[in-house]
Amino acid sequence: MASGGGSTRGNLTEEQHNKIQNNFTFLIREIKHDPMCVADSLFEKDAFNEDDKEKIEKAEKDSRKAAAKKILDIIFGCGHTGYDKFIAALYDNQYYNAVFKLEPGYKGHRDNEPGITTYDELLAGLQELKSGLDEFRKGNIDLLGKRSIDSHRLRTMKGEALENLNYVKDKKYVETRALYEGLKILKNHQILGIVGAAGDGKTVLSMMIAKQFIEERPEYKPLLINDLDDLKEVSFEDDKYLYIIDDMYGKYNKLQARIDKWPAHFGTLRVNKERGKLVIIYVMRDYIYLSSKYQFDKYDLFVEHVEKTNKIFLHKGEFSLNTKEKGQFLDFYEISSNKIISKITDCFGFPSIASLCSKLTTDKLPAIFDSSHEFLILELETFWNENKYIYARLALVFCLHTVSEKDLKQNCPARVKSLISTVTKEICPEFKLNGAKRNLNELSDTFLKHYMNIFSLRDFVGVPFLHHLSVECMEMALQYCSFELLMSVVRTNHQVDRCIKIHDDYFDELSMRFLKELHDKHADIVSHPAFIDYKFLLHFLGRNDIANLLHTKFINLGDIREVQESGNFLHYITLHGDMRCLEAALFYFHDQLPQLVEEKTDMG
Repeated sequence: MASGGGSTRGNLTEEQHNKIQNNFTFLIREIKHDPMCVADSLFEKDAFNEDDKEKIEKAEKDSRKAAAKKILDIIFGCGHTGYDKFIAALYDNQYYNAVFKLEPGYKGHRDNEPGITTYDELLAGLQELKSGLDEFRKGNIDLLGKRSIDSHRLRTMKGEALENLNYVKDKKYVETRALYEGLKILKNHQILGIVGAAGDGKTVLSMMIAKQFIEERPEYKPLLINDLDDLKEVSFEDDKYLYIIDDMYGKYNKLQARIDKWPAHFGTLRVNKERGKLVIIYVMRDYIYLSSKYQFDKYDLFVEHVEKTNKIFLHKGEFSLNTKEKGQFLDFYEISSNKIISKITDCFGFPSIASLCSKLTTDKLPAIFDSSHEFLILELETFWNENKYIYARLALVFCLHTVSEKDLKQNCPARVKSLISTVTKEICPEFKLNGAKRNLNELSDTFLKHYMNIFSLRDFVGVPFLHHLSVECMEMALQYCSFELLMSVVRTNHQVDRCIKIHDDYFDELSMRFLKELHDKHADIVSHPAFIDYKFLLHFLGRNDIANLLHTKFINLGDIREVQESGNFLHYITLHGDMRCLEAALFYFHDQLPQLVEEKTDMG
């Protein structure tokens, strides 16, 4: 049994223990909304010690519910004074429902002058009266005219929603055609779906629309619905609400738990919407929406009639960013290069524009642009953890570079079969080619390009994917990455930003890839910076049967006096390597040295 801090430890009295035990589930449901606030209060009151707090923080990493349960477990070992401090901590953090469930006649300590009644005490008094009123009046109407007092969680939800909406308003984001159209749909139909690719700005747009809506219709209280349990906190007896449901079915895959549970609420949502008590903004990623549309079509809440629509699509169609809006987008981040603006015609969404900007400007990009790479790394990491089936689909395209519909058939080419065998071994054992075309179509607006029945990764996805795959499966990353990525990103030492550093342990795999390129007559591979890294060069020259592969006079030597030059491997080492590299190359080629030295470069 865990023990608390302070001078009094031991078990609760039997009565105190039973009060908590009999209300255990109820208390967890109450405290889970902000368990660390309760833990901090108990620590300040010397009921918990440092070890107790550490246990609760560790539990919170699993879930807030686990943290709430851990608090109750520890309280059982805090003695009878620990119980009193627990009640006081609940009261301090405005968990009044929990306080009066355990101690109906509780009167909290106050520091105000005598005779002054605080609002909290008024609420406490009303709660105390409630049990008497219930005896003769089941309506549960309190003295303020409300049929129910907001729970601690509901007050927190209202506060968080207003804080987020005010933050978005203060940022003064670019107002697009999608904003005005979305506001119009919400006013007319009381429901709005915002569908787009990752990074399209769906969440910010939903906040902008919500803020303008409640400014015109202040009787609606905004709520951010992030958890299905949040719906249990809401009563429509007193207030009208605007629900903002971000990523309704999850971000990275159709979360089965959400699919199973959300439909149970659709009927209630529809009734309250039709009664004028509720308006709804829901946000979904394009590939999640496409794979879930069949389910939405079953419910009246989402059904569209011929004469109206209740959704906007940000990644394609009339409300994707036009050239003017993209220019405003760049101006917002104080990037006003005409060169960049002229290049973003085919871009959509944050990651695409950010990636292009990073290539076209030498100035330091704003932090939000610089984080595009990290944004996509996080996306891929979550795919890896939550849905490797989707990750495997992307890996298929990454490794093949381009995927045709022929490649997706059961009698696919041998190279595809070989890759599928690798994918099932290294990434997803359940991976199958069945349904691949449909899955890739669903991803094509976010991560992939689909043109003339050919799938390929979008330009801004390749580097982050190589980075992530190299962490999880370095051998696979080196074997299958494109020649362009191999030359521009893979390094044996850090020479460029966001390069992938290959350590000694993987020199064999990198050497094998280089040999493959030489066998395929890609002589320019020898101009890779790894060959002027003395440590790797020694490793590579120690392999058998490479002399003939290296003896070519068509290696790109770079610009010499502003003229493109080419020559043999020894020329390259002489021009670009240090003395140690030159000595290693001369020693390796000592038998062929006279012949190599006589060979001239293209420019003599």
